[in-house]
Amino acid sequence: MREWGYKKATQIFPSSHRARRAHGPAETKGPRVEVRRLDDSPVRLTTLTGKPLVVNLWATWCPPCRREMPVLQRAPQRRPDIDFAFVNQVEDAAIVSRFLSQEGLQLANVFTDRAGEIGRRVDSFAMPTTLFLDRHGPLSLRHVGELDTASLEARLDRRTEATNR
Repeated sequence: MREWGYKKATQIFPSSHRARRAHGPAETKGPRVEVRRLDDSPVRLTTLTGKPLVVNLWATWCPPCRREMPVLQRAPQRRPDIDFAFVNQVEDAAIVSRFLSQEGLQLANVFTDRAGEIGRRVDSFAMPTTLFLDRHGPLSLRHVGELDTASLEARLDRRTEATNR
């Protein structure tokens, strides 16, 4: 899926309030919400700071989410300079654990957001949504739709270049 600017989004959805912010951050800082680890212990994503952070919002029932998981699983090994968090939207930990096991996925930093609060905070109602946060927390990019290896790497490289300036 493409990243649209404000002008393009308002041309496609002129009457939609959400279109005015279709791909720009609704919350300029990283979402400050509490999520749960799969063992049900609470954590705030802001505790994963120190490096740029990529937060993937996904669901087990979402076909594009399922297709991009292997790409996202490989990303932390290729980019140790960036932290990755995988936040399932609305499903419980048992469903998420079963899905990861069945698919043979081994991901660090898997969380659940049973209330879907992060999606609301960043004004994103589609999945997958991937949030790119700078080292100190500001949300620098929101991508709605499936990422393949090349598009993920391009976004990570742009974030790294911007951070190093």
